[in-house]
Amino acid sequence: MSPDDIARLCIAQTQAEIDADAQVSDPDVPGRLRLLAIRASESTDSKVTAIKRGPDTQIQSDGPLPVGVTSVDWQLRRLAGRLKPRDPQPIKVMREAWYFAVHGNPIEVETFLLEEGYSDALATAPSWCRVCYC
Repeated sequence: MSPDDIARLCIAQTQAEIDADAQVSDPDVPGRLRLLAIRASESTDSKVTAIKRGPDTQIQSDGPLPVGVTSVDWQLRRLAGRLKPRDPQPIKVMREAWYFAVHGNPIEVETFLLEEGYSDALATAPSWCRVCYC
């Protein structure tokens, strides 16, 4: 990796942290998520700076997978553009979710949330972590 590449990554990370700090929480955040944000900040080296509601889009199959085909196999074939005739077609599923704006490492926050039983937790960007669906 060249020095210019390293500089670009540092600038991008700094901008992500500035963006996370500038966020303002939605006014209708449930109290349990506010408490969870405090606990996440205390338990990790990262700080939750805001809690926002937002869209979450996933690609799923429109029916059951054929016997012997795993979800990972289907997703790999879908991404490669090589679905078989017996494979179900992909559909977009949109849901509302709660997200933490994170100053620091959102993967640390994701790990904390998974350990706390939030199975839908996912670090989605340099400064965001999905907590749960609404």
